[in-house]
Amino acid sequence: MVEAYETGVLKGEQLILVRRLIEKRRTSGKHYGQRRPAPERMNTPQKLLGAYQSEVRRQKVMIRKADINEQRLLILVTAMRRLLDDDYFCTLLRNEQIQDMPKSLADRIQGDV
Repeated sequence: MVEAYETGVLKGEQLILVRRLIEKRRTSGKHYGQRRPAPERMNTPQKLLGAYQSEVRRQKVMIRKADINEQRLLILVTAMRRLLDDDYFCTLLRNEQIQDMPKSLADRIQGDV
């Protein structure tokens, strides 16, 4: 998937769709999209406990990833604040005719978010 993205075969939404398809395949197995009679499931306490524990692990991983991304965003915002305080950097931006930035980034730099 990375190679397809780097070579330009997959772009934007196509990449997202492929990622979703791979995730569905990972969770449903090879029989994704095929209708077959659902086997009768007996929910034993052990199975329920296992399902609960795997969901807890999955959510902990998501929280860990969110924390990492929040820290990365904080580093980027801090770096941009320092760069925008530098007169030489601002002069370089003007010389290159770069006069705007994404609103969400500007809001974070100004401290509105």
